[in-house]
Amino acid sequence: MIHFRLIVRTEYNMVRILLQVCTSFDEMNINQKLLRGIYAYGFEKPSAIQQRAIIPCISKRDVIAQAQSGTGKTATFSIAILEQIDPTIKICQALILAPTRELAQQVNRRRNIIKYNCRVVNVDR
Repeated sequence: MIHFRLIVRTEYNMVRILLQVCTSFDEMNINQKLLRGIYAYGFEKPSAIQQRAIIPCISKRDVIAQAQSGTGKTATFSIAILEQIDPTIKICQALILAPTRELAQQVNRRRNIIKYNCRVVNVDR
């Protein structure tokens, strides 16, 4: 696990943010069932965006993450959402909005594969 500081300049002051970069999914303390789903999907180690964004998302921080196509952004927020869902609670706990039907279908396919071991129920319509 690597830690580095990001200094953000605002209009009034400078804010120091400590970012945690995890070089493996095991370092993220993810639920074992979800972790099995991640490895079953074929992930071996987190991409750069996943290393930096999964932990803040799981920690319920506001995150704006930008990366090129194919770098694992969909898996990043899917993993973070699935980690926070309690399968014993039978109400909607997460809502994913997508601007196009194609992107919504892609998100659903990836999430379905990763969540296989997690006992999470879909509400597609």
